[in-house]
Amino acid sequence: MRTILITLSMILGISYTHAQTMKKLIHTQDFENRLAKEAQTMQSIESDFTQVKYLDILDEKVTSKGKFYYQKSGKIRMEYAQPINYLIVINDSRLKIVSDGKKSVMSLTANKMMNQMQDMLTACMIGD
Repeated sequence: MRTILITLSMILGISYTHAQTMKKLIHTQDFENRLAKEAQTMQSIESDFTQVKYLDILDEKVTSKGKFYYQKSGKIRMEYAQPINYLIVINDSRLKIVSDGKKSVMSLTANKMMNQMQDMLTACMIGD
């Protein structure tokens, strides 16, 4: 359970951090049309990321860095390199987490909350 909570906080932290730097979109229809067009042709995404989390239980911010991969067939991979090595892989309906050399695999279809998380991440990638 602790691993799931850590994973969720990491994933949501990325979304929250990115949302802080966004500007208000004025011409939404133009943006939506372009996003839909680009999403149809996009097959994969690879990116470095920096995630900054502000947690109430800690007095300082927590900064993580790593690589993010997305493949259109529903595959997501997040490799955390700093401050610790941590791996999250979503492959269709399975979630794999590797932390401190310990691997855990769970079915996303069996866990409604994690299934919704996968849907949200996929929707972000395809512009839905």
